[in-house]
Amino acid sequence: MKFGFTTSLGEVEKLRLAKELGYDYAELNFGQLVGTGDEDFERMFDDVVSIGLPTLCCNCFLGGDVNIYSDTAEAKAVNEAWLVKGGERAARLGVKKVVFGSGGKKSVPDGMDRTAAYKMLCDFTAHAGEVLARYGITLVIEPLRSAESNIINTVADGVRLARDCGNPDVKCLGDIYHMVQMGESFDIVPEYAGLLSHCHISRPTANGRTYMSNVNEFDYAGFIAMMKAGGCDTCSIEAGCSDFASEAPAALAVLRQL
Repeated sequence: MKFGFTTSLGEVEKLRLAKELGYDYAELNFGQLVGTGDEDFERMFDDVVSIGLPTLCCNCFLGGDVNIYSDTAEAKAVNEAWLVKGGERAARLGVKKVVFGSGGKKSVPDGMDRTAAYKMLCDFTAHAGEVLARYGITLVIEPLRSAESNIINTVADGVRLARDCGNPDVKCLGDIYHMVQMGESFDIVPEYAGLLSHCHISRPTANGRTYMSNVNEFDYAGFIAMMKAGGCDTCSIEAGCSDFASEAPAALAVLRQL
């Protein structure tokens, strides 16, 4: 399994240090790729290439005026432009997986029929997977705790959506923090085999999530075992970090023991 961490394009020193520490890759912000102007993107792209740390994944999939729950021609055109521009830029950076969390965009609008909304979400996800696949990228659904989204809150929900999409380029993700918040176990589920492509790890606490510091402080091994059994081969730290230079080495040491 390869281990990385979430960051953004502009954090050059963090990327450089992570490379020196032995991280396998960085997970960037997809929305930032789309929203950055051409000149700034080219400058940041050159910085990333010069550092040499692979950027295998992206999160923060949707932003701007993207609207999953509108079937107007205008909305579809906006969505398509977002997917294509992001896919092109992500592919240039060597991205292979894009995480679809985006709780605000994914949440069903108030008053909307949930059956109809689920179908629209399924159609959008399947199409997004098709677009990104043209660039060699897999779309990975991230279930979020109910405080952040009113739909797709558990790994079981995410796996169901991935299956319903009927697209082999759409997979699911497990995030240790969201799973704990939703009371999910780390039991291996045979039916998830081949459907879990990526995962997010952290030390989940009552006040949020932090970088890990000790392999025995939480059942990280159980989480990773579940993810590996589902086919996951990449794991990113997604957590708050007050001092990357001191916290990142300790967290990576924890991951290398799993």
